[in-house]
Amino acid sequence: MVLNKRVILALIFAAFSVFMISSCSDWPYKPTQFVAPIPPPPANAFVSKDSLASFVGTSNVTLAYTKTIPGGTQVLYFVDFTDSIVSPKLLKRPADKQDWAVWCPIISSKGTLVTYYLIDPSNSKHAAAYCQKLDTNAVPNLIDDPGSDPHFIDSASNLYISYADTTDILIADYKTLTTRHTYKVQINPATGQIIGTKTLLAPFPFYGGLSYDSKYICTGYANAYIYNTISQIFFPINTGLQTCNPSTTPDSLKTGQMMFLNIGGTQNMLNMPAAIASGAGEHMYVFIADTTNTLIKSFSLVDMLPGYFGGEWQCPKWTNNAGYFCALATKATTADVVVYDCFLISITSGKTLLLNTKSTLLQFNSNSKPYVYIGGK
Repeated sequence: MVLNKRVILALIFAAFSVFMISSCSDWPYKPTQFVAPIPPPPANAFVSKDSLASFVGTSNVTLAYTKTIPGGTQVLYFVDFTDSIVSPKLLKRPADKQDWAVWCPIISSKGTLVTYYLIDPSNSKHAAAYCQKLDTNAVPNLIDDPGSDPHFIDSASNLYISYADTTDILIADYKTLTTRHTYKVQINPATGQIIGTKTLLAPFPFYGGLSYDSKYICTGYANAYIYNTISQIFFPINTGLQTCNPSTTPDSLKTGQMMFLNIGGTQNMLNMPAAIASGAGEHMYVFIADTTNTLIKSFSLVDMLPGYFGGEWQCPKWTNNAGYFCALATKATTADVVVYDCFLISITSGKTLLLNTKSTLLQFNSNSKPYVYIGGK
């Protein structure tokens, strides 16, 4: 019996199908087995090196930020402005937490490491803190689980990371919360790996990082405080009001200061200009206050960025240089998806520098949580 080519091919395909079904437990293929690759962000969508050098005195600047991607989770990018082609680089996530969202990156004082935390998609109050080299091939090092809002601490020749053990940011009264804490642990400054065991830094969870002299640590959200780690005294800030995105000054001399983003309404600090004290629109100001609950500086979105009237500040954070902070800003919009631009702001002059100058190519979202490292500090 002579078989034609079509019959022979059909028999071969049928045999191959039986082999595949019997030898592959995941056959037939299901689309959910594979995750689509993350599209690369655009190159050269940023401010020039010359503009950076003119603004901060150096082009040795690194930006780290998170970005929500299709599917809802967040990944971590960093941008090295000394590169010949300035383009965001994607950092690896832990192999067992690919669906966890990355939050709040902080770059080390040498500009070589980044620390951050990941939030459990099934429990927003469960987070794990990590540290890794600013290298696309670097593997994340677990700092602690649970662990949130990690910050670097320089101490003599050693490097530490401080972190809270909860992401429960809506704590009403810190003095009654004794089941959550802030810890610190020493890490290897070359690799970001843990050295030794964690030690207690404060008997409460704090989210804003430690001061240069390790004397003060701050927190915000339901209530804001600056806490003296030596005397264990709480200093209430903007009493009774929610604050957002707390950060402690990196200044080596004026260590008892914190930065935060305002909630709307009457503001409760000393030395308040009447226009602000009587009522402020939500996220219209970035404030700096000290342990006496005195307003040191305010940064008005409307005054500083007139083109963003009707929008808001988001995610302000002190850089490693006490003279600058970074923040997101958005314009008034009726669009379903709100996009933000990233600015570097001089605390002394109030001048701003747009980092994503080609904002049509590269935009941020409200959870992008930028952090800027400025070299030469």
